[in-house]
Amino acid sequence: MLSAFQINCMGTIRKVYDFFNTPKLQSVLYDKITNKKPCIWATKFKKLCPTSWVSSENVFLELFDSVLFAMEEISNTLNYRDMTSGALMLQSNLQKCEFLLSLFVVHKKMFSFTLHLSNENLEEEIHFTFEKVKQMCTKYEIPVNFPRAAGK
Repeated sequence: MLSAFQINCMGTIRKVYDFFNTPKLQSVLYDKITNKKPCIWATKFKKLCPTSWVSSENVFLELFDSVLFAMEEISNTLNYRDMTSGALMLQSNLQKCEFLLSLFVVHKKMFSFTLHLSNENLEEEIHFTFEKVKQMCTKYEIPVNFPRAAGK
């Protein structure tokens, strides 16, 4: 069962796909991908469809830098003035600790159908996932804060 944060994460990925679903914006993202990643990722990007973006978080994680840099360029470039507000909104959503944590959790859940973790490995896996999220937050200067958990 997915939590509200995880559902919002999947929705944000879908909105990112929809945002870049124009030739003008795709070319900005494609340029960022080819500058940052090897040619194979540029080729994979061209073949991605909406379900690939939403169902393959691994692809989204690999393209995360490029997506952020493309959003930043669109936000700061006058040629894309009509797209600036959408880019700023999505960039803000992507740069939240809750989004990154949800992205990693959803990614792990997708693989949990084939990967069975024992109780000993579960705590280690949670710690590893949290450390990866903290590294990404530090890299993008995102404050590490989590929503308040309410007890029953």
